[in-house]
Amino acid sequence: MDRWIDVGQEAEGFIAIGQMATGVIAIGQMAFGVIAIGQVARGVVAIGQVSLGIFTVGMASAGVVYTVALVGVAGVAGPGLVIPLAPVLPKRPRFPSTVSAAALRAGTVVAGWLRVTLEPVGADDLRILHSREELPVRFARRVWETARSRASGAHPRVLAFVERRGDELVCSRLMDIPERGRIGCVLPVIQFAALCGLCVAFWLGVAMPLAQALLR
Repeated sequence: MDRWIDVGQEAEGFIAIGQMATGVIAIGQMAFGVIAIGQVARGVVAIGQVSLGIFTVGMASAGVVYTVALVGVAGVAGPGLVIPLAPVLPKRPRFPSTVSAAALRAGTVVAGWLRVTLEPVGADDLRILHSREELPVRFARRVWETARSRASGAHPRVLAFVERRGDELVCSRLMDIPERGRIGCVLPVIQFAALCGLCVAFWLGVAMPLAQALLR
């Protein structure tokens, strides 16, 4: 590419302006360059109604790193209806440390959290199971209805705060333990595969032909 500035229907130069423009800076209906501005733009930085590149802006855009678009896909989503493709693993919730049920029963520990399973007994009663062993725990009035709903629900495993009051053990608080869903791992895999596909599309559709056009 031996022209600094070229203007025409099929312009090729360092700065190219035309209906079909190819250059380091390309401006036109079909713009192809390191910086491309046009109705259809392909480049490292691409701005257009339809754009493909590393950093893109447009109505319908795909950016390997970042995109601002009405609709689009990108490694990192900018403003607009942009689907992010860079996978982010879900954060694991942090739970309080638990204590020994035997220590609670023996009185060496006066209060603490236990991982338990709530199991309904008849129509109006519940029992607490810890490692498949029933614990002699009474529910405080403020958590009774919550405990009943958890026991009859799909996820009866909870963290229960149990404290010793005199000679009895009382559950005064409950904390849900979220179930691990498969979607938590499947979605990052799908995002990574789509991002790899976008990188291949950029390499074949932009990087290789642009390097050939600029170096010839």
